[in-house]
Amino acid sequence: MFTSAGTQHGGQEATILSFHITLLHQGMIVAGLPYSFEGQTRSDEITGCSPYGASTIAGSSGERVPTENELAGARFQGRYVATIAAKLVRQGPATEEGSRFKMRTRCEEDETRKETAS
Repeated sequence: MFTSAGTQHGGQEATILSFHITLLHQGMIVAGLPYSFEGQTRSDEITGCSPYGASTIAGSSGERVPTENELAGARFQGRYVATIAAKLVRQGPATEEGSRFKMRTRCEEDETRKETAS
């Protein structure tokens, strides 16, 4: 989910968090914008984006357009969500017993690569 607000503290995070309830109610998986997107730790400009998700500051009259950093955050989050979705598709559907549903962590994937390489 991507959002905008009129000011820097205009409610982008509150909007994203309040929408989580609807997403979870529909059985959806929520994925925010991880700190691996370095653009959200910038201090050289006022910018949207937070761990809750990509966002922009539109200005009080909508006069501001998304910055390159905000667009990069939206693209990063889109790729991140697509990566998670691809892993879930490869994993296959969850069974009631949960035997086929297991998201592997990055550490587990790294260990598997090491074992395969040796």
